[in-house]
Amino acid sequence: MRTSGCPANPRAASLLWKGLIVYIVLLPLMVVRGVPVVGAKIQLSDLFFLMLCPILWHAARHGAWRWRRTPLMAALGIFWGVAALSMVLSGPQKASILEVLAYAYVACLYLVVVNSIRTWSEWIRVIERWVAVSTVVALIGVLGVFFAYQGIVTPFAMRYPYFFNLITHPFWIATSTFLASPTPNMVYGYLHLGFFLTLGLLVSAWRRPRRAWYLVAFLIHLVAILLTYSRGWLALVVGSFVFLWQFRSRLVLALSHIMFLLVLFVAVSIEGPSFFNVHQVSLTVAPVSPNLSVEERERAYAYLQPNVPFHRLQFEATYAPFSRPYLYRAELKMFHQRPWLGIGPGNFSEEIYRRQRHGETWDGLRVTTPWDPHSTYLGGLAELGFLGGVAIVMTFGLAVWQVLQAMRRAGSIPGPSLLWGLFSGLVGYLVYAFDIDMLTMRWFWFAAALGGCAWVLAREGSREPPGGRAMTAG
Repeated sequence: MRTSGCPANPRAASLLWKGLIVYIVLLPLMVVRGVPVVGAKIQLSDLFFLMLCPILWHAARHGAWRWRRTPLMAALGIFWGVAALSMVLSGPQKASILEVLAYAYVACLYLVVVNSIRTWSEWIRVIERWVAVSTVVALIGVLGVFFAYQGIVTPFAMRYPYFFNLITHPFWIATSTFLASPTPNMVYGYLHLGFFLTLGLLVSAWRRPRRAWYLVAFLIHLVAILLTYSRGWLALVVGSFVFLWQFRSRLVLALSHIMFLLVLFVAVSIEGPSFFNVHQVSLTVAPVSPNLSVEERERAYAYLQPNVPFHRLQFEATYAPFSRPYLYRAELKMFHQRPWLGIGPGNFSEEIYRRQRHGETWDGLRVTTPWDPHSTYLGGLAELGFLGGVAIVMTFGLAVWQVLQAMRRAGSIPGPSLLWGLFSGLVGYLVYAFDIDMLTMRWFWFAAALGGCAWVLAREGSREPPGGRAMTAG
């Protein structure tokens, strides 16, 4: 029997490996937009990916490859089946068809990555390449913001006028190479994985000469993430909290708890006002003459001259409710209306438009442009129903479980921090999914595929573990 680490067709293995690296390079280049029918949904990386599938299929068909199976593959099949059934029963529309095809694409991406990486050495090298590309992307975003504040506007930073509408000076966010989708959540979603993989490499420090590089890469990621001003702060905090648990030191755990509470306090202080769409704020200070008796003034304010006036501070804010509660209530009502299979994948905006055409709204929600559900879980319940929600939870849970099992099997292997970095990144993604649609984010599924590879390699008892010969692979 062929071992999974020794494919019978080295040429096919080489092509898949090189193709995977090219895909990693192309993935953050989100530059295609305005394409008929699909808009910005198909990027250069997706077109290149279509070239990898026939190579893997040809190798497997001619017995040159033994297919790997992971628990997540079965969950992905169930999820895709539920989505396809929901699409059929809700009446196939363009949005539903594109969404189901997108689900098929990420499932194929998972399948190709799991079957392309055959050894720990290749697994390490893929992560190192990902970190290198992610660091370049982060640096481009940081430089874009820096030059923007110097008066040199580039496509890699975008003026952000919605910071409570309080800051009149140009406020720039890092968008880097995400020209087709220059949104904070999209950019952070990509940098999130690079941040935790870099953190894992830094702590592992397998090669001493590379410690400085990993530290610089980590700091660049951190600065770029802060400059996205994304709501991914909670995912970052939770992921970092999980990562620190590997040390099992009372001091480290105490520091992690303190860090978590401090960041949580600051984040809530910042995010609390964001649930109110502030339009105008005024702060006035005016002198007033207090109505005090001579005795009261002499008792409490004897240090003041009789003619010194008091001052009145008045704060006034005009605001409207934030959009998120409207979206979430609409999603829950859609789920209540069609609880089992939902309104159909990708049909959230169309369902809102349909009601508006009849002079109705979903609990007061009105849109003039297509809106996403902005929540994987509530949006999944609305579009795919209860069965889809169960499939999503099962899929996400298995993605994390696979890495956890690999960590347990590889517990005695030197340098397990990279597995902890991947595990922490996935946990952070599950938290982030409360505020963003994660189902079609390619980097999430790439991370899940890296976890699937680790699960297979740990289960097979590979003799080339992290910390061993893989560390000398270039």
